[in-house]
Amino acid sequence: MPAHPRTRSHRHEPGLRITMTDLPGATVVLRPAGDLDHDRVPELEHALARALARRPRRLVVDLSAVRFCDTATLHLLFKAHRAARRTHAALLLAQPSAPARRVLEITEMDTVLPTLPTLRDALTRTPGTDT
Repeated sequence: MPAHPRTRSHRHEPGLRITMTDLPGATVVLRPAGDLDHDRVPELEHALARALARRPRRLVVDLSAVRFCDTATLHLLFKAHRAARRTHAALLLAQPSAPARRVLEITEMDTVLPTLPTLRDALTRTPGTDT
């Protein structure tokens, strides 16, 4: 009789995985999945720099898979927003998860950083328009 595969259960382990997708219309989508905290800021900073180096017109950060988000992350996103504006690009936050939305609302950064309820909204929004 063949052995059954073993499944290990793991406790919540902090981590971060970031995917980057180039889309038509000079759009780049970054999708961090996991915890966005002070320890992970360098990983996100590197991904944002790589994305901005592609000179997109629109850089969308899809926050739907974020399990945790802190103010160090918001500070980095604000810096990236300013850097994008200097290159005439738009940085948009899309469909923030509940933890990301909460920290955006508590800090009122959702009024500073263009934050859209869905990825589709971010992808169809005309770059350069305010929220």
